[in-house]
Amino acid sequence: MKIIKLILLFIIAQVAINATGSFSAFAQDPLRYQKVIDKFKPASEVNPEKLTVFAGSSTFTNWKHIQESFPGKNVLNNGFGGSHFSDLIFFVEEAVIRYNPSTVIIYEGDNDIATGKSPEKVVEDARKLIMTIHAALPNAKLVLVAPKPSLARFSLKDKYIACNSQLKKLAKEYKYVKYINMWNDMLGKDGKPKDEYYLKDQLHFTKEGYKIWAKRLKKYVK
Repeated sequence: MKIIKLILLFIIAQVAINATGSFSAFAQDPLRYQKVIDKFKPASEVNPEKLTVFAGSSTFTNWKHIQESFPGKNVLNNGFGGSHFSDLIFFVEEAVIRYNPSTVIIYEGDNDIATGKSPEKVVEDARKLIMTIHAALPNAKLVLVAPKPSLARFSLKDKYIACNSQLKKLAKEYKYVKYINMWNDMLGKDGKPKDEYYLKDQLHFTKEGYKIWAKRLKKYVK
């Protein structure tokens, strides 16, 4: 695995350099998350029976009461805040594959768009992640959750909507992938993110916000 990781780091660096002549603004080193990843539960401590792994950025990381949201279900929250699709690809063995889950629920793309990546780049990375997980876990169901709206990033609304539209098309290419878009669920009558669903940072969810997500996702948590 260490050799594979080194190769991936080399590829990431070369892509960034070739694209701009120097490192691009969003060419981030996935190893910045190594200490977080090291704190994930060992596979030996996780029951793989009907396991659903939640993997992605801080919208999942902050879901501290996720077991409460899905009572009686076998869930594991391996979110790591600030992550991009590229980070999850890099750590997919540690965050997902080693647990042999039946279902993987993915939330990435939010930070990708916010740091300047195009919808096309997000979809490209989403495809890589889907194919990597499926190659290792051919019987697992994958659920791709579309990036959410937030007042903190609402100036990028059009890019998020374009990204979500493309992610929907991507999911349709794979019979084992489901696409969930909860964008409209989080909006008020004024068409903006509903205050009661968001913390003061106007980016992350309150418990009320997570109730909406739990309601939409419960049928995928076996």
